[in-house]
Amino acid sequence: MSKQLIQIRNLLKQSSSFSEEKAKFFFKTESGGYAEHDAFLGVRVPNLRKIAKQYPNLNFQELRGLLKSPYNEERFLALLVLVNQFNQSE
Repeated sequence: MSKQLIQIRNLLKQSSSFSEEKAKFFFKTESGGYAEHDAFLGVRVPNLRKIAKQYPNLNFQELRGLLKSPYNEERFLALLVLVNQFNQSE
């Protein structure tokens, strides 16, 4: 695991602002719900956008590590970074 990936995961844990129980209720994680198998750290989207801007140059391996995460916020962060990288390439 890369140093940046470790930093990102620590930053996400520190940025948690609501409980996993709240996320489970909001995102329908009960059996049969659309987010049944998701896990949550409790990081809000505005914070995820800020973190994504702090790491604009993540490589494929680091993004892949985030995309394979069981945590919804880590996967979403990877997508935000990819969108930012795409917009910069235009």
